[in-house]
This record gives sequence, structure tokens and C-alpha cells, in this order.
Amino acid sequence: MKLAIISDIHGFYSNLEAVLSQIESRQVDQLVCLGDVAELGPEPHRVVERLRKIKCPVINGNEDGALLSANSPRNYPTSDDKIIHDIDKWGYGKLTKEDVEYMKGFKPTIEIPLGEGKNLICCHGSPRSNTEKITSTLPDDQKLSEIVAKITNPSIIASGHSHLQVLRSYLGLTLWINPGSVGLPFLYDSTSDMKMDKAKFRSCGEYALLNVEDGKIGIELNQEPIEFEMITRSVRESGMPHQEWLLALWNDYKKP
Repeated sequence: MKLAIISDIHGFYSNLEAVLSQIESRQVDQLVCLGDVAELGPEPHRVVERLRKIKCPVINGNEDGALLSANSPRNYPTSDDKIIHDIDKWGYGKLTKEDVEYMKGFKPTIEIPLGEGKNLICCHGSPRSNTEKITSTLPDDQKLSEIVAKITNPSIIASGHSHLQVLRSYLGLTLWINPGSVGLPFLYDSTSDMKMDKAKFRSCGEYALLNVEDGKIGIELNQEPIEFEMITRSVRESGMPHQEWLLALWNDYKKP
């Protein structure tokens, strides 16, 4: 069995198509998405429609909920929060009724049997919260042990949310995979860089592949290059608000 895992598309349809093309060429048996599919990007409807048509199971990401509640009032601790809410309201307006109903059906977790008592547990942040970030530096003996405490079988946990590719083991029993982000992969993998607002996005789409054969599990973390001009064009042609603010988040961006 071969499985593909994607996450954090954030409304970037060109990135999604590039990644799906690579996944299709690998002849996978199953595809699963870990959430945050449409919020913030230029083509929310096209992304949701594509996932809906290929009947992709999707986890409920925190920003999926933010998009569906875009017309509700919010507090704005920073000017960026106000900008994001503007984009969310615009994005929600692009969704059809079918899109909204599909997104309302996203699951908090999905469990896929891998054989020989092993399972793939899919979530957005962690199995207990779609806002909990699992990083490569999270200590084993503290938070991570609490997160996996209720998982009894040797398992693989796949989570998104951080937009960073991660592969780590825990006590030799649990593997943790983050496939990265299809639409907004971070350039830096350092938490300190992010805190200093140095984080930028890279022009690529990330995904993971699992190959299960004879009880053995092979894992690949992949990156598909995306031309920044394609990303720029999709933003420019969308009519979305705050286009320069969004494009400035890429490492490739140069002021016009």
C-alpha cells in the first residue's frame, strides 16, 4: 500500500495541482489531507472543489474553522490580524454552498490501518488539538509524552499546522511525520527565526509518501518546485485584497 499525505494548501491551487501531478505519477493507493485547505490564498473555491471531486478525506484544520466563521466579529491584536480577517471574508465569499458543506464534514482525526497492528493517525496539529504544534525540538519527556500517552499501538502520527517537514521517532514505538505545506512552506525551520519575524515562504509544494510492504514502512518527504511567477499571477488575477502584503511573505518577492 502506498499513501500520500498533504497539508496546509491555504488556497494555492497551482501548488496543489503540481503536487497532485507528482503524487499521481507515483501511483498511490490513498491520499489524505491534514487540513487548512483554503484560507488566506487566492483560489479557495478551486482548491476545495478539487479535493471534493477526488473525494479526498480531509482533517479539520484550525484555519478551516477560521474561514467558515469569517463573517463573525474578531479582535485584532495586530494590523496583520485585521488584514487576515479581510482576506478570510473575501475567501469565504468565493466558496459555494457545496464547498461549505464539504468543509463542515472535515474530521478531527482519521485513522488508517497499515497492517500488523500498526495505524496511521492523521490530525492537523496533534491528536488532541488542531492548534497544537509539534516541532522537531519538542522534548520527548515533556509535552510529547503527554500527547502520545493514550496511543497504545505502535503507530505513525501525521500532522501538519507548522508548515515544516518533520520526521522523528518517539521511544522506538511512534513515528511522527509532518509532510510540510503544499501552499505556504516555511523557508526557515528555526523557531527562533519565526519568533523574530524572519520566516518567509518558499516557492515549492511539500508532501509525504508512505510505502507499506511486508510489514515495513518507507517514508519520503518531498518538495516540488513552483515558479514564483505562477504564485504571483494567481494572486494578481484573483481580485483578493491585500495582495502586496501576501506576496511580501515570500523569500522571492521583490517590491514592484
